[in-house]
Formats: sequence, C-alpha cells, structure tokens
Amino acid sequence: DVTSENGRRLMLVHVDGDGFASRAEFPGPEYSGEALLQDVWEKYRIPTTLSIIEGEVGASGLYPKLTPRLEAIARQMFALPYVELGTHTYSHPFDWSRTVPGAAGDRTKEGPGADKGGGDTAFALSIPGYKFSLDREISGSIN
Repeated sequence: DVTSENGRRLMLVHVDGDGFASRAEFPGPEYSGEALLQDVWEKYRIPTTLSIIEGEVGASGLYPKLTPRLEAIARQMFALPYVELGTHTYSHPFDWSRTVPGAAGDRTKEGPGADKGGGDTAFALSIPGYKFSLDREISGSIN
C-alpha cells in the first residue's frame, strides 16, 4: 500500500502554481494565490510543497504590472514554516518531449520547429521575447 509506511498513513501534499495570477472567483482575496494563502495555508498547518510558474509571477513574465503584488503573496506563502518551495518552471512547457534534441517538434534546434521567442501557446506560456532554454526553465526558475 503506497499510502502507508510501517502501519502509519502518509500524507504528501503538493500544490502546482497554475493560475496563481488568476482572479479569485469569490469575495475576499483578489488573486487565487492569495485565496490559497488566506483560506488554506494560514488555517491548516499541513507540510506542503508549493510551486509557482515564474513566468506568471515574475517581472520578466506575462504580468509585470502585477509582479509586486503576486511576489508578495508568494513570499508570504513560502515563509510559512511548514511550506517547502518548489518550482513549476519559467514558461510551463506543456510537452516536455519537445525539449529533447532530435524529437518530433523539437524546439531546441534551428529551422521551422525552433523557438523564435514566445508565441507557441501549444508548447508553453507565450511570454513575450522569451526563447526556450532548459537551463532557464529549471535552474533559472529555482534561483
């Protein structure tokens, strides 16, 4: 049984950052990330890994005017002693097989399939001027 270890139940919680910048759909918090903070994490002290998509929250991403507010919410969440910081990458690639050199639809090569900088919403968030980079997606979103 994968939910038990030595006869005790395990609870593993991870929350992806998809939609962190979306407007909350009920009265109170302005953003969905803020709703999570106020209605879940400040009320329930459950050890959790939380991640955000840097391209949604950061200044070089989709919503630079919202960055000060969204980063403040994220920092509050990540400061909680029972929350572990995770990454949900920079542009949230939807098809990781396209990040492998030589694979069908490979975005790492030159030619028609190459990333020209934003615009391929079938592949990832369309962040203006961003050219796909594995290093930026993973290591860059951690730093």
